[in-house]
Amino acid sequence: MNLNPYLDRVSIRDVSRFYGRQREAARIFSRIGAARPQSVSVVGERRIGKSSLLNHISFPEIRRKMLPDPENYVFIKMDLQERRNISLEEFFRELILLMLSSADFSSTLTSDFEGVRKAVVSHQKHGRKIVILFDEFDVVTSNPRFGEEFFSFFRSLANNYDLAFITSSGRDLQELCHTSKVADSPFFNIFSTLNLGVFSPEEAQQLINIPSMKAGLPLESYTDRIIEFAGYFPFYLQIACSAFFENLVLDGVDVDEEQVAESFREEVTPHFNYVWENLSADEKEVLHLVRRGEEIPPRLAYLARNLKKAGYIRQSGDEAVLFSTIFAEFLDEKIHQEQERAARPVPAPGKTSPEAATVQDVSRTITGGPSAMELEDFFRDAASGGPERLGSFKVLRKLGEGGMGTVYKALDTQLKRHVAIKLISPRNINDTVVRQRFLKEARSASALNHPNICTIFQVGQESGLDFIVMEYVEGQTLKELIREGAFEPDALCRIGIQIAEALEHAHSRRMIHRDIKPANIMISTEGRVKILDFGLVKILEGEEMKRTVATGLTEQGAILGTVNYMSPEQLAGGTVDHRTDLFSLGIVLYELASGAYPFEGENYIGIMHAILYKSPRALPTVVPPELQRIIGHVLEKDSERRYPSATELRLDLQRFLRTRTLRD
Repeated sequence: MNLNPYLDRVSIRDVSRFYGRQREAARIFSRIGAARPQSVSVVGERRIGKSSLLNHISFPEIRRKMLPDPENYVFIKMDLQERRNISLEEFFRELILLMLSSADFSSTLTSDFEGVRKAVVSHQKHGRKIVILFDEFDVVTSNPRFGEEFFSFFRSLANNYDLAFITSSGRDLQELCHTSKVADSPFFNIFSTLNLGVFSPEEAQQLINIPSMKAGLPLESYTDRIIEFAGYFPFYLQIACSAFFENLVLDGVDVDEEQVAESFREEVTPHFNYVWENLSADEKEVLHLVRRGEEIPPRLAYLARNLKKAGYIRQSGDEAVLFSTIFAEFLDEKIHQEQERAARPVPAPGKTSPEAATVQDVSRTITGGPSAMELEDFFRDAASGGPERLGSFKVLRKLGEGGMGTVYKALDTQLKRHVAIKLISPRNINDTVVRQRFLKEARSASALNHPNICTIFQVGQESGLDFIVMEYVEGQTLKELIREGAFEPDALCRIGIQIAEALEHAHSRRMIHRDIKPANIMISTEGRVKILDFGLVKILEGEEMKRTVATGLTEQGAILGTVNYMSPEQLAGGTVDHRTDLFSLGIVLYELASGAYPFEGENYIGIMHAILYKSPRALPTVVPPELQRIIGHVLEKDSERRYPSATELRLDLQRFLRTRTLRD
């Protein structure tokens, strides 16, 4: 079987799989190889290949080709991605450890300015030149813990020793400094800037032709169509090549371009959404004008030039067009949505718009909770089975209890349907901040409309008590089902695909669950997956999260089970994005595959340590190797090495399931 060589969606760490960027690499090495190594700042958009370029430069075999005396150099690469909260001490400790790994030092090095200086001096005494590569260095420039003294020190190192820095960032470093004083530091004067853009046509040809030829299914004849789909962006080219290659594997003769376009569209839409949401209004207007073939007014001409340079506009004969036909379709849909919004009637003063009325918000302004006596009576009722009524809902029975509140099954007496009602926990009743956030997050989540997400119908208040009315799902949680043992691979994939689809939907709307775990995933009696508690778990963040991790106690909606499913970046107090949900889902998939938890520990502290520093236990050999690879990929501790989105995970699970179906 021809293995797809285009499945890698993370930074390239294999020299044989790196294509293009030869001019950029040569430019960097020309500066590194100067009599005194010179510093370079690599600047480029998200997913343009900055990390892959830094990895490429650090490969020993590349250094041997590009430098006249490579043995006289020491390369140290420090990955700062997802380290927004790194302290000065942590930074120095990691840098010192990297320096220790590159040489033997006779003296003990301390994690401070002096320790770094001693390490540099020791290398210098041995005649070595030092190149330090900082991936995502804007993590440091934007961090208020790194002040003027830090940047002055590193400037002095470059001035006094044979040392250079290679950094990567999304924008010019000085634009990303946390104060104007830091931005004015002479440290930034030592850098020359290398702007990383889209591939050249020749580089695109390399990526299309060489891997596919090596894999036995050349894509050369589809070059024009691939570029129509992806433009010259390396990340989109990789996805387009993957879709064409996979279709060829299945068909064996030719590709079904409709299927390829659909596969490509599914995978790139979240990325197109990210691009679109980060464009200015004027940039969006330019792209609209290009799409319609209209003339760009003089006031927007400079933006059109910038967008063309960035690769979003390309020349097709005498005509300027959008970089991708699929992106053009995406833009058409955006225009259609804007026109629909503009056509909606504006509600009269005092009236509620239809959208606002979709989810009834009957909550009143929070002016303080009920009295202690009222609370005592109410929760005494709750403990013995629940209150009889909440607004128009007749409470039937208690379903369960969590850190944020208690859940009841109830009857909506107006619509004659069963619902689930979550009532806020008594300890949060008089905490105005928590109550406001409880309501705000629930309202945000009510906008999610997906068959695999438990729908929020209403946010309400009764006798000063906040509650959320949700879809009632008849079935069992995965927590209950996992107790019965491991799942068959096909069943696991079907469940994983549905969870990934739900996360795709939520993440595209900038909603992160943050508490994906078996107890929050229901399997209905019809076999449909339903994710619970979207919008409620985001309350657990910041200092509340840190306290929970530190104590392991139920606090602000967190329970011990939550800690067990946290990602490394959550436990480390780092920046959390949609990939934290993927790691948590990885633990769930592991449990479905094996019937066991992947990280060993005698208590919650041991488990936290294992999540942060240890590999998951090996899966049983009965689990197919490809499924083991998928689960291992989503359980990468470095979020950059995980699947970049739920889409990629879903597609891999679907491929695995389809392959098994075809084999059977």
